[in-house]
Amino acid sequence: MIHDWAKEAHERLLGDEFVGWYNQRERMSFGFERRGDDPPDLIYRAGSQQLFLEITEAYPDSRFAARFWSIIRPRRKATRFASTRDPHGGLVRGINDALQKKGQMRLPRGCILVVFLNHPLPREELDGLLPSIVVSRYGNGSVYLGGWSMDELWWYQLTAPVDPHTA
Repeated sequence: MIHDWAKEAHERLLGDEFVGWYNQRERMSFGFERRGDDPPDLIYRAGSQQLFLEITEAYPDSRFAARFWSIIRPRRKATRFASTRDPHGGLVRGINDALQKKGQMRLPRGCILVVFLNHPLPREELDGLLPSIVVSRYGNGSVYLGGWSMDELWWYQLTAPVDPHTA
C-alpha cells in the first residue's frame, strides 16, 4: 500500500483547525500528540485528557472529489472541474454516506467524527440542509460538521458531546 502523505497532511490541517475552534469553545488547550492507529486519524492531548478525531469529507459528487484529490496529490493527472448540478443535495448525500461508513467502523469510545464539506457553503445555508442529515447512523461519539465560504471557516455540532469515559 502506498503511503498517502497528502491525505495525512490534509487530515492534520482539518484536525488542527477543528481543535483550535474546539479549544476556544470548550476553554480547553488540546494540542496535537500524534496520528492515531486509524481509527482514529488524529490524537490530541491536554494534560491527561486525550481527544480522538476521525476526519472525513463530503463532496457534492464524485467528479468534484476526483478533481480535488487530483490537485492535492501531484502524482495523479489533474482532471477538470465539472459543474455540479445539485451541490446541496450532493453534499447531503455525501454527509449521510460518510456517517454511514464511519458508523460501521470500530472507533474508540468517545471519538469525535469531523465531517468537512469540501465545497463552498455559507454557514447560513446549512440550516436548509440539516433536516436531511441522518445523524443516528453514528452513535459512537460526537459529530461535528465543518465547512467554508469565501470569507469564513465554520463548524457546527450535529450531536451532543459524548464523555469518552461514560460512552
